Amino acid sequence: MYNMIFVFSTKESKLRTREEEEQAPMDLYNLLSVSRTATDKEIKCAYLIKAKKLHLDRNPSDKKAEDLFKKVNQAYAILSDKYKREQYDKYSYGSVKYT
Repeated sequence: MYNMIFVFSTKESKLRTREEEEQAPMDLYNLLSVSRTATDKEIKCAYLIKAKKLHLDRNPSDKKAEDLFKKVNQAYAILSDKYKREQYDKYSYGSVKYT
């Protein structure tokens, strides 16, 4: 099985390995499966659904679920805070690096 993902870009198209793709910045709205115009209530609801599905108690030995759970928490921390969300929308849309 090949370990490549095709990434479309307006400037250029290139192939990335799965590792590179996992390290690439992610769009917080896509991560929570909400639109950029989502209300606070919609963001919270989407977060709760994702967090419940990925919670460590449900996936005790799944490293991918644990990593995604952390990303979902970070996404919610940004999008649920009015100031952080404004800053993200204005300066960092699609470019948040996860810690």
